[in-house]
Amino acid sequence: MPQPAVTALRCLDILLSVAFQTTCLICEKFCGARPLCENCSVFEQIPASICARCGEPAPQAIHECGRCSQEFLLGIQRCRSSYLLNDNCRHVLHTIKYRKHKRLLDLFKESVQHLEFPSDAIVVPVPMHWKKRLERGFNQSEILADWFSARFAVDKSHLRKKKRTTPQVFLTKQERKQNQGEFYFWDSSHIPESVILVDDVLTTGATLEACAKARKRAGTKEIYAWTLFRTIARHQSGHL
Repeated sequence: MPQPAVTALRCLDILLSVAFQTTCLICEKFCGARPLCENCSVFEQIPASICARCGEPAPQAIHECGRCSQEFLLGIQRCRSSYLLNDNCRHVLHTIKYRKHKRLLDLFKESVQHLEFPSDAIVVPVPMHWKKRLERGFNQSEILADWFSARFAVDKSHLRKKKRTTPQVFLTKQERKQNQGEFYFWDSSHIPESVILVDDVLTTGATLEACAKARKRAGTKEIYAWTLFRTIARHQSGHL
């Protein structure tokens, strides 16, 4: 026969589950107290076998992939990403950026724990134009940069975007390359030897390349990069 205290705790647990039951932010099915249901929270991590320079998944680990030989990610010594941009990740990213559910980023926070970059590098989030940031209320890349703060210094203020551009979701691959605006580094009082650019997603690489160019002009010698999500070559036709 169950103990009265145990029974009472079980009843309380059931009542709390019902009271705080929510719908999945993606498919709107009931999913308890979690923000996403089981089906919508299946994410595909980048495999261990990748291109050593750009991080592109490969059948086996290689030093340089075909995209790198075609001048992919110019000016960046090494790039890493944590998840492949599958349909679930794409929906999550849209929900974060356009429905402003930034708490969903916490689902991926542990992905930066084992990344290897130079210990003296400064983490720099890819900036948004100030008007766009004001409208959204946050820059998701700044939130991602904070995940590195236990191991690296973070600089959110010196790399800036000069002009506002059309959202990437509405553009083709070629249009994205022409849509980056001009990034610039506004204070030359302290130029770090190396930086780690941080962004939410890598598609064509144009944004990271533009930021790397601005840092190189300012005098930074080594540029690394990390993105939470990335497409791979066969997925480049999709929009984000």
